[in-house]
Amino acid sequence: MSRKFSPKYAAKPPRAYGFTLIEIMVAACIFLVLISMAFLTLNTGMNAWFGGSASVEVRNEIVKALNTMGNELKATAPAQTNLPSGGSATSITFHLPQDIDGDGTIINWNGVAPLYEPTIEWSPTTVTYELNASQQVIRRTSQGESRILANNIVGLQFSSPTTQSHIIQINISAQKRDRKGRLVNDAATLMIKMRNS
Repeated sequence: MSRKFSPKYAAKPPRAYGFTLIEIMVAACIFLVLISMAFLTLNTGMNAWFGGSASVEVRNEIVKALNTMGNELKATAPAQTNLPSGGSATSITFHLPQDIDGDGTIINWNGVAPLYEPTIEWSPTTVTYELNASQQVIRRTSQGESRILANNIVGLQFSSPTTQSHIIQINISAQKRDRKGRLVNDAATLMIKMRNS
């Protein structure tokens, strides 16, 4: 019986070790795609971080200014401001209540019982809020005191509705460049009801 030649037993060519050129090119392309995706993700994250940081800083400046102005303007009265009913201005000057006679209260009761009439003691010192050329909201007093309330403020407007003279509306806007040079803007409005009206 003769044995047939089977390819199973045929001599195999020597095994080549290593990668073919096509395998290396495919691996390099996959590697480049993965590196590009990682770079884009990192770049997007950095942009969001820096943009978010500038946005938070701008919002904090607005909140600082509105908190101080709002608290003091609540204590005044329409007759104690230079803002006419229905008017608007880029600055406001007003008086604050103050215990002038030293009796421990800012309210005096005038008249004869039972027709007592309350009157409020007002400080002779005026307070002014305004925006300066350096984009800062300034609090100034008539005694020469001055302090910065907020930075990076580009717009400040005070207004009083015609029908509600005891209301003051403050519109404020701010902007700042982030680390990438992009401009970040923010704005807010605060409505204040003067308590002593």
